[in-house]
Amino acid sequence: GVDMSAYSGIVAEEHRLQGSFTIGYAGRITEAKGVLDLVRAAAQMKNKGMVSLYFVGAGDALNKVKQEAEQCGLPLVHHPALMNDELPRHLSIMDVLVLPSHSTADWVEQFGHILIEAMAAGVPVIGSSSGEIANVIGNAGLIFSEGNTFELAKCLDLLQENEIERRRLIQAGRTRVKDHFTNEKIADMQFQIYESMM
Repeated sequence: GVDMSAYSGIVAEEHRLQGSFTIGYAGRITEAKGVLDLVRAAAQMKNKGMVSLYFVGAGDALNKVKQEAEQCGLPLVHHPALMNDELPRHLSIMDVLVLPSHSTADWVEQFGHILIEAMAAGVPVIGSSSGEIANVIGNAGLIFSEGNTFELAKCLDLLQENEIERRRLIQAGRTRVKDHFTNEKIADMQFQIYESMM
């Protein structure tokens, strides 16, 4: 779960990179996480010239991400992996957070904790159809078919162009976290499971 009080002072819109629509990613920077898809989708956006990328984390695909962004003409800011209590202020820079994971022969996305952290921080989320992502997001974000950069670009275009939809997802995300993913809610669900077993 998440501690909502850690995000109570975060207002994402006050800290954005000036003059750009900032697409964020936080986590392991590996190809299985779909990070190259994210760069390629951003390059397909209608207003690509107003887009920047903000990546937080480390991984063996970082250099490929940097090269891809440069080839696509997309500004990329990278911040190394950080402690969890530092994450809220980095999320506040993002206009949207994307988790574009790919399923592989031996791995699918099991949860995607960064999704609930972003929603708690008031950042709209977009996720691929891999594993449990759609179940975590519910109706509080956008889902695209994993690996489909065209679909992802359309989702990004929607949030860049439609402020009403972006604000709707901000509110829906915070509500979903409060209703399902706070530490208290998770503890209560675990207690109910143990109680039913006794």
